[in-house]
Amino acid sequence: MEDLQERHSEIIDLLFDNSPFAIQSLNESGHIIYVSSSWLDILGYSKKEVIGKSFVDLLSDNYKDYYKECFLKFKEMGQLENVEFEMKKKNGDIVFVSLNGKIIYDDKGNFRYTICFMNDISNLKTIEKELSESQTRCRELIEQSPDSIITVNLKGFVTSCNSSYEKFTGYSKEDILGAHFSKLPFLNIGDMPFYIKLFSDLLRNKSPKSFEASWT
Repeated sequence: MEDLQERHSEIIDLLFDNSPFAIQSLNESGHIIYVSSSWLDILGYSKKEVIGKSFVDLLSDNYKDYYKECFLKFKEMGQLENVEFEMKKKNGDIVFVSLNGKIIYDDKGNFRYTICFMNDISNLKTIEKELSESQTRCRELIEQSPDSIITVNLKGFVTSCNSSYEKFTGYSKEDILGAHFSKLPFLNIGDMPFYIKLFSDLLRNKSPKSFEASWT
């Protein structure tokens, strides 16, 4: 029996050491019992430095309480899906990771260990931050513009308008947000075929031409 267990441990070590994926395994108390070479590459530690260490100690201070809540839910549910944490690399840098995993039980249903796949999502977080900042700047420019501006989604429903639009039309944001552009009260019914064609052309990436229209 001991030989079988030792052989099983050797196989697990071999799989972890040669896996192209960042994998970690924790015991029931949340201490690290296995990590793959790819996991070590992301964080910059050696295996000796992390085996036996509590996983929470590798997290940034902002995520430690959140992890404790997640680990309790993990043990209740038996699986973990796309949970994000900030982890501290050996050099002190912060890396964003996403974890997916399951709990392995023995034949009596007792907790044995966790198996989790870890993805480095730092680049994705950087892109998301830059996109959010860009969207904020865009919204500020639209709001401060002296021109009347309205935006609609791909289905034609109004998603925003600026203050100049409110002053120009006399309608507030609350009056039009969520309404379909064809139902806007200030558009002439007779011009509607033109507006519908214009919207259809925009959906097909055709450049709009300057036009004049009367509002009611």
